[in-house]
Amino acid sequence: MTTILYSICQYLSSFIVFERPAIYVIIISVNEAYAMASDKKLIKELLIVGKKIEQCGLVIGEGGNISARQGKMAYIKSRGVSMAAAKDADYIPVDINTGRPLDPKSKPSTEVPMHIDCYKSRKDIGAVIHTHPIFITALGISGISFKSLSYEAKVYLKSDIAAVPYVKPGSAALGRAVGKA
Repeated sequence: MTTILYSICQYLSSFIVFERPAIYVIIISVNEAYAMASDKKLIKELLIVGKKIEQCGLVIGEGGNISARQGKMAYIKSRGVSMAAAKDADYIPVDINTGRPLDPKSKPSTEVPMHIDCYKSRKDIGAVIHTHPIFITALGISGISFKSLSYEAKVYLKSDIAAVPYVKPGSAALGRAVGKA
């Protein structure tokens, strides 16, 4: 499991937040390539990463979601679609300032507030990955501290792993809590 997380961290890079007791892992990228990517290229990257996440067993079925920043917009996976089955049209542009999708009929992830607050809290965040890995969930519920995992974790993550208390999934309160972490 550690190798899988490092591999994804290498691909996107930098920061993880855990929510307790029902843990969600969020890997937040500071990859500047996203800032320069075209919409189509960005969505292609999201599709590739989403498939890798599901292949690695970090999500099951429709669980989890990913997004990437593109200027004042974030492309967020739509709800009800697995990462492996997602198509280009399943990544919905959402205004970072308002948290609203460009197309009011579209249905982005219920975790839009969490993604948006991450982008608002730090301008260097390029992507948010929200997964549900079994072993990380178990560790989080156990209350074990994540401050000193290993030298490799510090090199890849470039910061400690923050923890936030349990907050209702999809809520604005969760968005604020994760954004502050």
